[in-house]
Amino acid sequence: MSRLESGFHRNENDLIKYVNWCRSFINKPESSNWVSPDHRAHFEEQKDDLDLKLDELLEKYVGTGTLPERGDSEGSRCFYTLQGFAHDTNEFTWGAWVDTNTDLTKDDGAPIGYGGDVLQSSTLHQQEALLAHRYSDYPASIVLDLASVEQGDKKVYVGHAPAAEIDAICSVPHLDPTLEAKEFAELVYTGNIGDEQWQRVVDVKRIRDIANFIEAPDSYIFNPVLLYVDKNHPSITEAKKLNGKGKLKISFDFLLNRKEGFVDYVPKPGQGDVRPFKICDGQHRVRGLAMSERGHLLNIPFVLIVGEDVEVDRKLIAKIFTEINTKSVQIEPLHRLYLMYKFGMQGLTNSDDFSINEEGSATAESRPQRNAYQLALYLCSMPGGPLEDMIEFQRPATRKRRRGHIVVNSVSWVGAVRKWFTTNKIYSDFGTDDYYKQEVLNFFMAFQEICSMTWNEPRWDPQKGRGKPLLQFEGPFLSLLELYPIILEKILNTSKHDRPLKKGVFVDYLTPLKNVDWMDTAILNSPLKGRTNLNIRHLVMWMNTALDNGQVMSPDAILNRDERSVPGKGIIARPGPADIEFISYSRWPTDGPLQARVVYPTHTLGSNWIVRFYDSKGQPESWDYDKRENVASTGTSSEITITTSDINPGVTKIVISAELYNAMGETLTMEQTLESP
Repeated sequence: MSRLESGFHRNENDLIKYVNWCRSFINKPESSNWVSPDHRAHFEEQKDDLDLKLDELLEKYVGTGTLPERGDSEGSRCFYTLQGFAHDTNEFTWGAWVDTNTDLTKDDGAPIGYGGDVLQSSTLHQQEALLAHRYSDYPASIVLDLASVEQGDKKVYVGHAPAAEIDAICSVPHLDPTLEAKEFAELVYTGNIGDEQWQRVVDVKRIRDIANFIEAPDSYIFNPVLLYVDKNHPSITEAKKLNGKGKLKISFDFLLNRKEGFVDYVPKPGQGDVRPFKICDGQHRVRGLAMSERGHLLNIPFVLIVGEDVEVDRKLIAKIFTEINTKSVQIEPLHRLYLMYKFGMQGLTNSDDFSINEEGSATAESRPQRNAYQLALYLCSMPGGPLEDMIEFQRPATRKRRRGHIVVNSVSWVGAVRKWFTTNKIYSDFGTDDYYKQEVLNFFMAFQEICSMTWNEPRWDPQKGRGKPLLQFEGPFLSLLELYPIILEKILNTSKHDRPLKKGVFVDYLTPLKNVDWMDTAILNSPLKGRTNLNIRHLVMWMNTALDNGQVMSPDAILNRDERSVPGKGIIARPGPADIEFISYSRWPTDGPLQARVVYPTHTLGSNWIVRFYDSKGQPESWDYDKRENVASTGTSSEITITTSDINPGVTKIVISAELYNAMGETLTMEQTLESP
């Protein structure tokens, strides 16, 4: 039993909230993010009937002074039907709509907002993060007094109005926050996401914070907000011609006339938020002030773009928003990346360039970034593919944490993959644009197959969140993006193949990895998990040497910590031992530079030299070689040079050793001791 008695509606407003809450599930753009796969077909058959039953519920009870009786299934049937369809029933708690859809009222109980006596309710819809209003009749028209400002060939208007008035006529062109990664990727990749869908959904916590802040009598917010309106909208008239200055009159005939009253928002396709003005920038300020008893009466300065060509203007306002926010730290990185891609923004550097030419194609500078982002969209949206629904493009609006099966976000993906398309890299040739997506897909399909050869439970599972294998965590996953171009170049350099490379070609090359148990607790509890420079490099290095070796090792040998520096073995082992060798004739710096070298054994990422000087009494003296540029390292060895200027006159003994390391730890070489001649 929840806080409210199941099946009981306290009042008419709660009943309306219940109906809208149910509709928000029925009319989601995609049902797959909440409906159980086993019930999806049945849900699609039932959804229209459920929507109709909700209309009948409003028709029967709203305005009649009566409510469904306690325990009457008529008032709860839709809720329990939807609960039966859901794969996660935690969202379906009776009375959830009372908590998620909050009434905004003054101290005297009257609703906060514009409309006077005809305003019946103002409601914060938590899930959709918007303020909705219900009226008993059309409220009085709003008139905005405007003055123009020109920049080049563009003219905008400035003015001010109470927050309640701006809120009453403005919607936000935001993305659907409930889209799963694969749904978002498919819409963007296919170009089916509208130009009116580009802003992040309002952050409810942020608008609550603004509302709390503005309640203080000495708190003020004077930052102007940016608005847009199509002057040809039927609710807009020029009360005084806009010529340098003027007035716009906004009537409320845009409201939807429904049984529950005149409303500006209904969670149904083709309806939604019908307010004619769009908030391009400043949505949190508007909503935050509008839900405050003090703040809704305060004037907000605004800049208004008045347009006539909806298609052109949508792109213009989105472009302006993008330019305002992508050049600053205010915007969330995933959303910034989406805006940069969608609207072809140039960015601040070449690696940040997403611009397009007049034909709508990528430029030479933007091609790496645009291709990398498109590749992520393609792979994430591929039904049944190895990366389906596994790349994050927007942060969840209603969950604190992203879903567990996500392996990487789009920012990290683009940062790693864009390099493939730069000069002299695997896809630098523009001709590869014809097939690179299929080739990368074939690689991941091959890797998924390799991970399924040995084990009853595959070691790559796109649907797995809890208990997933190592390479499906974000840090380790990046090692695959680093390894891929190495593998591709080696295959192409050893034999001739048609492009794109077929899955079978990758399977043959990747076979030495088939016995790696990526779900073994020894791997999952090792330093290879997480996201550090060391663990990613370690994984790339180990897999690369195993593939070069070409042999299939046993699962036990692969996990044996004692198999140090053996190709294909000891994935969680430290480097093997190595000796220091002298490469200079002299054995003391006064006879010339003293030079020593250590050659790295397999699976060594780097080294640190340890040098100790001793005087005639055996007292040590420290030496910081890092600041003296005495070390020269390559990927396979490291050399140290000690000159007479590095030692004090009293030094009689030098002890040299090296510390070899990889992600699993360090191995010390034997010490070499030198005596003063």
